[in-house]
Amino acid sequence: MTGDFATDDFSTLTWLTCIALMWPSLAVQAKRWHDTDRSAWWILINLVPLIGGIWALVVNGFFSGSKGSNKFGPDPLEVDAK
Repeated sequence: MTGDFATDDFSTLTWLTCIALMWPSLAVQAKRWHDTDRSAWWILINLVPLIGGIWALVVNGFFSGSKGSNKFGPDPLEVDAK
């Protein structure tokens, strides 16, 4: 591969970026699972080959959260009528 980066440098940069983005990604997924009234342990569904990642994408990306408060807290989209 020709270019500005050597293959080893690009690989190292890629791994460092993945590691740096792992914590925010897990935090967002946990909040999203909680929004759908499921435990954050559902993050582990991503470890199931092929189906797990698709399931997590569909539930977290396309399903709406539970209406009103749930066991994880109030609905963040609920408008306060004060």
